[in-house]
Amino acid sequence: MFASDAFPFNDAVGAEETFWLAVRSARTAAAAALAELVAEGAFTEEKAIELARLYLHDNAAKLYGDMK
Repeated sequence: MFASDAFPFNDAVGAEETFWLAVRSARTAAAAALAELVAEGAFTEEKAIELARLYLHDNAAKLYGDMK
């Protein structure tokens, strides 16, 4: 058995689908956590949106460069 045999990629589920699912899960979790913090009054909605943008876009854009 090779290490590559452990990857879940095959004809039905490829890397693209796996990456999409990971990003979708991260977005959903971040949205739920930030919504709860806004509801508790820990953050304003504007601050939560700012944090989401930093987490989901700006940090990677700063690290890898904005690829627009």
